[in-house]
Amino acid sequence: MRSAIVVLDGVEYTVEEKRARENREWRGKLEGHFSEVAAVLESDVDTGAGLASIVRVLSGKVLGAVDLVVELVGDYAPEMPLDEAYESEIIEAFWAVLGLAYPFGFETLTKRILGLVQRISEQA
Repeated sequence: MRSAIVVLDGVEYTVEEKRARENREWRGKLEGHFSEVAAVLESDVDTGAGLASIVRVLSGKVLGAVDLVVELVGDYAPEMPLDEAYESEIIEAFWAVLGLAYPFGFETLTKRILGLVQRISEQA
């Protein structure tokens, strides 16, 4: 079993990796929130319409992203006092949780996201 250390308001917390069934359920929640984003990311972004679609979907998700991340981290590690944490700390905790929930594909996922961001910035 793996774990990650998360710091919230100066206090260290250890987040333990969930068992396979629990991780699968949590990933399902995450996927449910981002399935529209994933569909757009897999589409052809070489056209103006494709890029506009990505911007539209991502802007909607970005506006509610912090609240969604708080919810997802709270679902994975309900023992952590997120109400006492800074949002920047919760975002860091989210990356740690992603690493636990996606033990094989997290680095690939991150590289795809960063590659997409680079492509969008080059087209802008």
